[in-house]
Amino acid sequence: MILLCFDFLGITEKFNKNPSIQEIAFENGLNCNLIGKYERKIRKGGKTEENLKWINKIYPSYKFINYNNNLYHYIFLLSLNLK
Repeated sequence: MILLCFDFLGITEKFNKNPSIQEIAFENGLNCNLIGKYERKIRKGGKTEENLKWINKIYPSYKFINYNNNLYHYIFLLSLNLK
């Protein structure tokens, strides 16, 4: 299975008290491999910007990347395979 995930969801590290995606995969008999990583600028007026307060509330230890007053995060492309 191939998944496209935002980094703040907690791929390999946890940003809240819930397990990471990698931990969930492992607990369910799957290997989780990173096959791509892409930096994404948060578009002004877009859905991610609209949901920043909610994202910060749900994932309190996550910090967006800030370059010149523009926020960025990563999108991960994951491969989940049976062990």
